Amino acid sequence: MKSREGQTMDWGARRAFESVDATPVVVFDRGDVGKEPMLKLLAADSGTLVDRTVTLLDALEAA
Repeated sequence: MKSREGQTMDWGARRAFESVDATPVVVFDRGDVGKEPMLKLLAADSGTLVDRTVTLLDALEAA
């Protein structure tokens, strides 16, 4: 999959959705050589997304 530029993001998101029964809260990719790590937070609405973002930031600051 690495050989096709831009395809790994779609592939990772598809795998995250296929691996759980409900919508995942986060899609996380550790990256690789030449591929930046990334995190995608998911939510049904903007308020939930803000709450999840603040929770993540608080956890990172506490670490």
